[in-house]
Amino acid sequence: MKTTPFVLDWPGAGRLAMMPRPAGFDWLADSMASLRGKGVDTLVCALTRPEQERLGLLREQEEAERAGISFLSFPVADFGVPDGEELLELSRRLAQEVSEGRFVVAHCFGGIGRSGTIAGATLIQLGATADQAMEIMTTARGFSAPETDAQRDLLRKLGGRA
Repeated sequence: MKTTPFVLDWPGAGRLAMMPRPAGFDWLADSMASLRGKGVDTLVCALTRPEQERLGLLREQEEAERAGISFLSFPVADFGVPDGEELLELSRRLAQEVSEGRFVVAHCFGGIGRSGTIAGATLIQLGATADQAMEIMTTARGFSAPETDAQRDLLRKLGGRA
């Protein structure tokens, strides 16, 4: 199965992308190898444990690490928002990785809402305004991103526009 990160257009040493969930079950190892082949260094999963079970992604961390990808779990309920402080901490870490030349990809189920919230917060840490971050993600993804008012409001709050 083809695994396609949507790379966000932001200048810097590294790259940042968002994507839908990778193929799971018997295709999981191939999905991780495909991502590594595209140069992905760090993968952030925003799926909850029940979603991981349903999608055959319970071994995602193991398979990512086997492929040479650092893996971070940051579960957020579908259409939900994470804790603002936890998102701020994660986005600072991811922005540092991008600044150091790494390729960071965030994924959720559809690759728009939760992954967009994570990627948007990271873009803000890299210097974008919240509105710039949302425009960049919407352009890359082809859908309004992130997808809920609460997710967009959180990015505006992080960007200083509460």
